[in-house]
Amino acid sequence: MYTRRKDNLQRHLKNEIDILDFIDPDYESFCRIFNISFLPNPNNLFKNFDKSTTLIQLLTTSASGLVIYSLPKLVNVLSHFISLSNVLPKFVTKYVIPTGLSIGIIGIPIYYFYKDMPFAYKRNITRRIKEQIEEEDYQHNNSSRIAKECRKVLTYPSRDINNCLQNLLDNSASKRKKIVDSLKSSELSFSYYKKLRDQVNTQKKLIDKLDLENMN
Repeated sequence: MYTRRKDNLQRHLKNEIDILDFIDPDYESFCRIFNISFLPNPNNLFKNFDKSTTLIQLLTTSASGLVIYSLPKLVNVLSHFISLSNVLPKFVTKYVIPTGLSIGIIGIPIYYFYKDMPFAYKRNITRRIKEQIEEEDYQHNNSSRIAKECRKVLTYPSRDINNCLQNLLDNSASKRKKIVDSLKSSELSFSYYKKLRDQVNTQKKLIDKLDLENMN
């Protein structure tokens, strides 16, 4: 069933590796790499709404919830930053802090993409294979292929099957007959040589009984 037409899904899958396969920004991955747990997942904000909710209401409510949830912490951070900037020298607030922020803004994404490369590649490859399987309609095509092969086997003519079995039986009977004939021939040969051996032994005994010295 599977020998004539092999599954060709593997040949159709695209397995080329691209540089973009190693880049896949993900919220949960970002929080895991930087050990961040205080921010809610934006995707979870959409789970508690009914399907009849309009998109505008959904976005408005979600954004408002995120702002309300994060606003106290942002205000606290800003207040500490302002109070700290009043104490620090102007050189620090004018050059050191902006430079540090710039390095952080550039370095954090680079560090995140570097650490997330194996996971991003796995997510992209999994997503690509899933999309290709859905496009190929693998389950339907595979079930149709198996059903077609089964129908072909079930509709195979019974006369051909009987002829094939009869040929096998005839070949087996012919081989058996040859083996039996060979055994019978071997038995006859064995019996002949056994009689010949007995005759030789008898003649030997007669010769041994003769006293040739006294006859002279």
